[in-house]
Amino acid sequence: MKRLLLKIKQALSLTLSVVLVASLIVLTLDVLWGVFSRYVLGSQSPWTEELARLLLVWVTMLGGALAFGEGAHLGVDLIAEKLETDARRIVEVAVQLLCVFFAAYVMILGGGRLTLERLDAGQMLPAMQVSRAWVYVSVPVAGVLITAYGIESLLRLTVGGVDPSRLHRRAVDV
Repeated sequence: MKRLLLKIKQALSLTLSVVLVASLIVLTLDVLWGVFSRYVLGSQSPWTEELARLLLVWVTMLGGALAFGEGAHLGVDLIAEKLETDARRIVEVAVQLLCVFFAAYVMILGGGRLTLERLDAGQMLPAMQVSRAWVYVSVPVAGVLITAYGIESLLRLTVGGVDPSRLHRRAVDV
């Protein structure tokens, strides 16, 4: 079971990393084309700014989910570090539960409602002629990813017996 979870997490993280790198490449090329078309050709392509904004939102949301899954997110564990292993595990489980609750309730349910409202409103990005909902759907997608990573961490903490001090540490500590 632990190996299956680890393989799923690794595959998800690898897929997310590839999508993020590809998105950053497209974002960079888009911004470069926008600058080139504006200053060299004299007229900026109208879709470049909208695409850059759309990609930036997606990179931010997916990058945040990947950072959460890899334990690279911002966290204050000054107090938890001072606790004994059992108490640290309880704190880590509570933190993971709060993160899963936030991701599921606020990001998936709230973000899903927001996305549906944008779809119902029929709002479009004017230059690209795509639904504005594509901007907002990044929130529930990231929420699903964060929830999955949080559940995986909870399983490792509770069923797997992982020492919480090692849960989010990199293989090579500095």
